[in-house]
Amino acid sequence: MVRESGSSETLLIVDDDVRVVELLQITLGGRGYQVLTAYDGETALDSVRSRKPDLVVLDIRLPKKSGFEILRSIREDSQLADIPVILISANAATESRLQGFKLGADDYLTKPFSPRELILRIRRVLHRSRDRELLRMRNEVLESELRRGRETLLQMQEEMSERVAKIGSLMSRVLEMNQAPTLEEVLERFVVSTVDGFEFRRVALLTEGIDGSHEARVWRGVPETAVRDLRLRRDAPLLRMVQNIARPVRIEELEDYPEVHSELGRLSAAGLTLLVPAYTGTQLRGILGLGDRASSQPIGRYDTRMLQILGNSIATALRNASENSETQRTFLETTSHLIRNIEDLYPQMRGHSLRVTEIALEMGRRLGQTEVELETLRFGALLHDLGELDRYSELMESGRILSDEERRRLRQESAARGEVLLGGQRLGRVGDILRHHQEHWDGSGFPDRLRGLEIPLPARIVAIANAWDALVHDRPHRPAFSTDEAKQIIESRAGEQFDPDLVPVLFEVVSAMETAEPTC
Repeated sequence: MVRESGSSETLLIVDDDVRVVELLQITLGGRGYQVLTAYDGETALDSVRSRKPDLVVLDIRLPKKSGFEILRSIREDSQLADIPVILISANAATESRLQGFKLGADDYLTKPFSPRELILRIRRVLHRSRDRELLRMRNEVLESELRRGRETLLQMQEEMSERVAKIGSLMSRVLEMNQAPTLEEVLERFVVSTVDGFEFRRVALLTEGIDGSHEARVWRGVPETAVRDLRLRRDAPLLRMVQNIARPVRIEELEDYPEVHSELGRLSAAGLTLLVPAYTGTQLRGILGLGDRASSQPIGRYDTRMLQILGNSIATALRNASENSETQRTFLETTSHLIRNIEDLYPQMRGHSLRVTEIALEMGRRLGQTEVELETLRFGALLHDLGELDRYSELMESGRILSDEERRRLRQESAARGEVLLGGQRLGRVGDILRHHQEHWDGSGFPDRLRGLEIPLPARIVAIANAWDALVHDRPHRPAFSTDEAKQIIESRAGEQFDPDLVPVLFEVVSAMETAEPTC
């Protein structure tokens, strides 16, 4: 085997006719190609594997291995499959040409042929090969860019998911804060929101007092000795400065102003490094001080904006709490009116939620619940069937007796729909009633399989009140049970489905109601 040098592309000439090989070697070498030669099939295949030429001119009839066998081996090898092959043969039969093309030949030339014709075909095949290689390289570049794009998009999606989850968690807590009936609950929930959502270990909220000064009303991670000094008088320069800046500001940004050094010193002693104004409109209702963040990542523009939203939301929650949550009462009345309208469409359900509410409230009074707790109980009882409203048509009109599994599945779906409709936790303790009123005392209920006293008391009250009203009223698949029959059913499920201590309270309430005018 002989190799010529000095050209840019390498050709392998394979033929058992020495004269043909020498002629092509001279001709192609003179055209600037590097020429490798071989005279039998095995040597040719070894050369292809070791040298990887740019093109192979391959005779079909060869000693040891035929040209077809070599071509098949080339095409089956992933490392060699792209090498162009021109078959040459003295056999001009169509079958031979078809077989060559079927095996993957790029061209087929019949002997005798002109060297110039071979050169033209070599150029054409090499041009096609270069085009394919260029296309392959472009595809690789595109695929690489696509991979990077997908990775970037995936990273952006993950970041966006984290941000959406963070926004959802924050908004859930903000909405829950707005439903808090007392100022103390607003403040406590605010601390939880800040610690959980933004990973600050030190938190303090300074709110406006009667005299206009701002004092720490709630804190976490701040030493008690430092809390006593967290007081800003009404005309404190720091208050005016934070109000004018109207965005979260780091303490270090204010160090160039001598008039606030004393106030900054007290905040720094408490470990607070970031101040977030709490606004409603143009009124500064408080300052949120934060410090010692668990995450090593600095506060970015996104977190700054989220903190600003949190500050404004806290201010709104404080205002709402001080005004006795008028928004919540409006929502309650609107929702209960909607429920009554839907229930009125079905005779078996007419007045159900109001009756459950009346029973639950009377049980709550007998159990000594406060007015705030009774308001929560009223809200939860009115809304307890919210997730089933869109299933009334199916449940009320079919008249079919559901299996235990079907009943369980429908109740689980209803509970999930109710949470979706109400935005998850936004109703706070009322949300606990909606989520857990289908838990069972023995732990066999859902969605969380709570057991015994793990189930919130208002949820246990609504559960037994709801069951009683369902038993003593007609349903599509059965007539109403008598009072005595309903009591027997409730008693049989005490300690399993229902809190056994609530059973006698329920019976006292329904007995009293039987002798009184209905108040619904």
